[in-house]
Amino acid sequence: MGRKKDKTNEYNQLSPEELHTHIRKNISIPKYMDAFLYEQNISLSKLVQNAIITRMEEEKETIIKKDVHKEIQDKKARKRLQEERKKNPEFENELKRAKHVLTAYFNAFDDNDTDALHRRKQLMLKEFPEMYVDVLKFEEWYEKNQLRYQRMKNHYDNPIERLIRIKNMFASTTPP
Repeated sequence: MGRKKDKTNEYNQLSPEELHTHIRKNISIPKYMDAFLYEQNISLSKLVQNAIITRMEEEKETIIKKDVHKEIQDKKARKRLQEERKKNPEFENELKRAKHVLTAYFNAFDDNDTDALHRRKQLMLKEFPEMYVDVLKFEEWYEKNQLRYQRMKNHYDNPIERLIRIKNMFASTTPP
């Protein structure tokens, strides 16, 4: 069995009258339903309009649910960060150091300074191996998306935020 072809773009190009005509021609209504609609004084266009409104409300609800889910995840992440800070007083210093190393790496990367870049990567490998893995994935991503990186660089001044955005994009495009 084949999948239905997505005709969204085709429908978007139709005027409201053409869309109504198309719907009227392509929706088969049983005779008893036709009689029911006539007796109840319900027009097909009103039914279609109600269906569209319902679908739009469902989409809004889905977007709101996604936003709420993301907010919950952010709260959990902040809570874990606070717990980690309470457990380990050195955590704050370690976090600042990791941010500094990552910022220095991106500055060297943006300046195309290969010696400084190599030193920063070795420092990451020694002190922050999980960050080193992310940087290697970034370099792999960069080879394929140099123009996209330049746009991101212009949009996000903070290199850490840039890496997080790229990591999220990379995670969403690669299969598990």
